[in-house]
Amino acid sequence: MKFKTLALIVSAFFISNSYAVQHINSEQYQKLLPKDENGQVNYDLKLADKIDVQYHCDLKSKNGELVLDRNNCEKTPFNIDWKKNYPDTVNLNLYKDPSNKTIEEHKLWAMAFAQAYVSSMVEMQYGLNKKDGTFDLSQPFGTGESFGEYFARNLGPNYYLSKGLQESSLGKDIPELQDDGVLQVEYKVGSDNSAWGGLKGSGEGGFPLVFTKLDPLKVLHSKHGVARNIVGSALTSSYYNGMALGITSGSIKAYDQTTADSLSINKMNKFLQQAKSKDGLAIVMGFMYNRGAYAAKDQVLKNNEVFDHCASVVDKLASDVTCFNQANDPGSRYMRQIPDVNHTLLAAAADESTSYDVELTRDDISNYLDLIQRYGFYSKEDIAKAKVPVLAKFDQIAAKQVISYRHDFGKILEVMMVNLPVAEFAEKAPIDMSKKSTLTNVGDMVFLSVKGVDNYYSWLNPGQTVPVDADSKITQLYLAGGKATDVACAAVVQSELAAVTADKPAHLSLSLSGGQCQIDSNYVKPDDKVQPVKDLKKCSSYSEWKADSDYNPPAKVVLNKTIYNLKWGTVHDQNNPSANDWKGGMWENKGTCN
Repeated sequence: MKFKTLALIVSAFFISNSYAVQHINSEQYQKLLPKDENGQVNYDLKLADKIDVQYHCDLKSKNGELVLDRNNCEKTPFNIDWKKNYPDTVNLNLYKDPSNKTIEEHKLWAMAFAQAYVSSMVEMQYGLNKKDGTFDLSQPFGTGESFGEYFARNLGPNYYLSKGLQESSLGKDIPELQDDGVLQVEYKVGSDNSAWGGLKGSGEGGFPLVFTKLDPLKVLHSKHGVARNIVGSALTSSYYNGMALGITSGSIKAYDQTTADSLSINKMNKFLQQAKSKDGLAIVMGFMYNRGAYAAKDQVLKNNEVFDHCASVVDKLASDVTCFNQANDPGSRYMRQIPDVNHTLLAAAADESTSYDVELTRDDISNYLDLIQRYGFYSKEDIAKAKVPVLAKFDQIAAKQVISYRHDFGKILEVMMVNLPVAEFAEKAPIDMSKKSTLTNVGDMVFLSVKGVDNYYSWLNPGQTVPVDADSKITQLYLAGGKATDVACAAVVQSELAAVTADKPAHLSLSLSGGQCQIDSNYVKPDDKVQPVKDLKKCSSYSEWKADSDYNPPAKVVLNKTIYNLKWGTVHDQNNPSANDWKGGMWENKGTCN
C-alpha cells in the first residue's frame, strides 16, 4: 500500500549554524509506559510468535456496513515463526556499507519492531513542539486507559508487525521497480511529493534534521540491507507516525498557534485522547499512513461536530459514515485490517508459548547501536555517548552475560532513548553555507518556490538569505509590486545556477526595478553587524517613534538614540522597531544618534 503527503510550500527558513537538541529523562520516558498489576513500570515486550495469521482480506457489505470478508483473504495464512523463518547469522551489511559484524537475523526483526514502538511514542509525545507534551499524561484516554496502556496496545511492536504484513507480507511481495521497503515508506528519486519528501521537510514539517542526511536506498530498499532493511524501514515508519500526528495537531511552526489550536483540523491529539474507540489510535494512524496525514483533516477532524461525534463512537469507528468515507478501496481495507491483525497478534503474544523471546548478548546490543548509526538516524558522537550507559545497563541486568528480549530489552531501550536526542518536528538541518549557492532578497517581499532541495521556502523577507542546491529548479518567483508570476525572473535565476560548480557556488540577489525582477550575480552579502554612521547625527533631526502611530516606507524614526528606517509594509499596533521578531525585521537599524 502506498501513501503520500502533500508537498506544501509554506513559511521561510532562516539560516542558522546551530539547532536545538532535546533529551528526555527517565521519569519522562517512564510516564509513557504501561504499568503492571503492582503499579510498577512494565518493560515487557510481547511480540507474537509461532502463529498463523489471516491477512490481506477484502471487504464486504454487512447490515449496511463495510466489514472484513474473512472468506476472501490471502489464500495462505502467514506463518510467523521468527527463529524458523529467519535462523541465519547474517552480516550487518548496508547499501555500499559492508560490515563484518554479525547477528542472528530474527533478533533484528524483533528489535526493530520494539524500537519503532518506543521511538514513535517518544516523538509523538515530546518531539512535536508542544510545550507540555502532545498528550496530557495526567489524564486517562477516552477508553479509561493510561497513555502507556492505550499506546502499547494500539501502536506497540505487534502494530508494526501487522503493518509489515499488510504492506508487503514482510517483504515477500515488494514490487521490483518500486522497492519502498518492508513497511512501504514511499519515496521517489528526485521528487519530494512522497512520504520520504515529507519527512525531509517538503511540507514544512517532518524531521528534516534527521532525514535530509539519509539515503532511502540505504535505509528502505529491502534488497540493500540486512534482514530486508527492516530496522531502517521500521524506524522510518515510526517517524512517519510522528510526522502525521504533528501535521494534524497544529505543530507546524508556520501556524499561528493560538489559531491552530482552536481549529478541529489541528486537534488530532485531542481527538485521540478523547476517543472512546479502543482501536482509535491504530485506525487513525493506519488511515494517515495509507492516505496521508492531510486526508484526516477532511475526515474525523473535518469540523467540531464531526470531531465530537467521532470521538464518542465506541465501536465501528472505521465504518461510521460521519467519520470516514465508505468505499472498498485500499485505504478502507488498510485501516480495518491493521487493527484486526493486531488483535490476533496481541492475543497470541499474551501467552508465553506464542510470544517471542531470545537471549541477547552484549555484542548484539552494541552492534545494533552501531547499525542505527550507520543508517544515519544518529551521529557517531550520539551513539558513542549513548553506548556507555546502555552497555552499563546491560551489565547490570545480565544473567550469565545475556538478557531476555521479552523481559529485559525494554529496559535497554529506555537507556537508549534517554541518552539519544529527540528529533524536533520541523527542525531544520544545519547547512554549510560555504558550499551552497544562495539567494538574498535585497528588495521588497519575495515569494519563492523551489523544487528539488532539502528545504522549501515561501515568503522571503528583505535581507533574508536562503541556500539553494545547484540541481534545484526555481519554479516561481513573485515580487510584491512586480508581476504576479515572474517566470522570466525564475529563468534567470535558473540559468545562473546552471553554471554553478561544487567549488564555486553562486551568490545572487533579488530586487525590483521598474516593476521588473533584477538579478545581481556578483552579490556580496554585507556584514550582518550594524554599522554605525560615520558622523553621529542629531536625534532631534528625526521624529520619535510613537506606539500609536502608523508608518509607511521610507519612514525614519528614532528610539533610544537609535535611528530606524522602515524597509517595507505598513507598521501599526505598537510595533517597536527594536523588537526581535518578524515585525521588528521590517525596520532597518541605521545606527546611533546623539
